Amino acid sequence: MNKENRIIGWIALVTALFVLGFAIEWFAKPTRSNVAQDSMSTRKYLREFLDEMQPDKIREHLR
Repeated sequence: MNKENRIIGWIALVTALFVLGFAIEWFAKPTRSNVAQDSMSTRKYLREFLDEMQPDKIREHLR
């Protein structure tokens, strides 16, 4: 019976941590006003990254 209680305790602990993490992330979401600005920033960094991924630049880096 002790082993069963230990397993149930671990399952309860993992479930509680999952729910706690979900609740923290739910309330820590950014507001809608920043979404457009974040999108433009992400797009800028993506463009810079894709510009660096040119085949000639990759060859130069690998030499």
